[in-house]
Amino acid sequence: MHPFTASLLKPALAGSVLLGGAAALALGLFTVTPIGLVVWCAVLGPLYLVVAFRFGAVDEEEVMLVLSVEERFGVDLGPLKRIGLRLMGE
Repeated sequence: MHPFTASLLKPALAGSVLLGGAAALALGLFTVTPIGLVVWCAVLGPLYLVVAFRFGAVDEEEVMLVLSVEERFGVDLGPLKRIGLRLMGE
């Protein structure tokens, strides 16, 4: 048993293309500095999440995990769920 499935191939490839292209662009245009690295991560982090959600990185098991966390700890993750559903295109 391994944690990797064929359904992870598409989001992994899309994320790799995004991050590789952004890294090549950043290295070609900018000098790497600590502040630049923080800005790069702040911009690409959310962008990567959008790409991952759009290309199917989240499946039914992850959704069930979020629902069980809500139930077990009595928290309402409604706003996060709405954002996730929007990013997934549902």
